[in-house]
Amino acid sequence: MNVNVLIAIDNFINSVGIKAIISEGILTSNISQVPKELIIQKIQSKAIDILVIDYQKNNATDYALIKDIIKTDPRVKLFILTSEKVDSKIISFSSKNNIEIILNTYTHKTIIHLLNFSYLDYKSKTTLRLRKKAKNQNLINLLSERELEVALMLIKGNRLITIAQITNLRKSTISTYKRRIFEKTKVKNLIEMAELFSIHNNMA
Repeated sequence: MNVNVLIAIDNFINSVGIKAIISEGILTSNISQVPKELIIQKIQSKAIDILVIDYQKNNATDYALIKDIIKTDPRVKLFILTSEKVDSKIISFSSKNNIEIILNTYTHKTIIHLLNFSYLDYKSKTTLRLRKKAKNQNLINLLSERELEVALMLIKGNRLITIAQITNLRKSTISTYKRRIFEKTKVKNLIEMAELFSIHNNMA
């Protein structure tokens, strides 16, 4: 299991401890660490499977950052590390967005189990959902020829302006195509769209 893990924990001791636990407990993990202000930039540039971030109770900045992470890439499995019982606001948000809370009083073994079980459960549910979606959709019939063309270029990492230049269309038109593709395939982001096309091709 090749898992990309990102750690963004302010406390040095906690950061070292979590890194050691993950290194031991999750096989073939690629672990990187960033300060909190670089999290969004990191998950936009690289696919992250697990993100561990610390949270201070009633901290509006931390809460806003967690919401931004989910909005930027809902596919990331998020774990919140905290030293105390968290406030009801973050508990409610975590429950709705499949976020796990780790108290730093948890034992080494408990944290490993939580990381492994929660991630695998989340990953399997996401894959099943996309497989079901691919099975119920014929992407060739669902999308127009132009939408398929744009979708494939987006999956390959082309920016909107680049696609506009290749197709001799306006950037705003390509943006409209992208929105329509997302609506028709019911995906939330480019990562999900790439996975959907990949699953669809494998099932064809």
